[in-house]
Amino acid sequence: AVEYGSLSENFSYTCGSLNDVKLLVASNKRINVHLKINSGMNRYGFKDVKEFKKAIELIAKSNLVFEGVYTHFATTDELVHKQMKIFKKFIRLTNKMGYFPIVHADNSFVNEKFNHQLDMVRVGFSLYARNDGWFLPVHEIKSEIVDIQLVKKGELVGYDYRCVAKKDMEVAIIPVGYADGFDLRCVGLDLSLNGKLCKVLNVCMDCFMLDITDTRLKKGDEVFLINKFNPISLYSEYLETSSYEIITKFSHIRAIREVD
Repeated sequence: AVEYGSLSENFSYTCGSLNDVKLLVASNKRINVHLKINSGMNRYGFKDVKEFKKAIELIAKSNLVFEGVYTHFATTDELVHKQMKIFKKFIRLTNKMGYFPIVHADNSFVNEKFNHQLDMVRVGFSLYARNDGWFLPVHEIKSEIVDIQLVKKGELVGYDYRCVAKKDMEVAIIPVGYADGFDLRCVGLDLSLNGKLCKVLNVCMDCFMLDITDTRLKKGDEVFLINKFNPISLYSEYLETSSYEIITKFSHIRAIREVD
């Protein structure tokens, strides 16, 4: 069941089918709508032109506001041209019916490579995973040292013999673990803190252990897990995975979210 009372006129909603549009029409609210076109990714969106036309006709008779039309590209290679050709067919129909909504499709990489000069670009990845002068990261993740253990050579650090101290060391405990998105496979990763490289010794569910020997770091000091010195790419390259995976895993972090 749809709870129409939860629909807000302060947001724009996306519709990928005629049924989606019908549900919003039934709310009798003045809602901004963006229609999604399936131009070849085959995830969501209108694929049939006739159904798309019916959706626009339905919007015209309702309180809905046809604000935008968009699509998603499946790749960043030449297939983009084929998808764009299909997308333009829907745009032409939209204009022919007297509507000139916001047109958006390009993502971070497609915009750089092809730049279709649309009304809006949906940058996402570049805001989080790049620091090249064109884009500055929009987020940082920081924690703090909640405890320091003096570990003797031969002693364990954490579970399952993943780390047996090869020397006497100072070990910092950071309250971020794999439940927060700090991957268990990060054991061995070097984080840059105060101009020094500190190795991740072990990772638990709720914390990880860091070698801070000879760093002068102390209990209560801030530790940046993600910043310009420890970018998302540091993790993705070490774990041999997508930066998208790293970003989404860290979205589970149990931390206070602050907007600057």
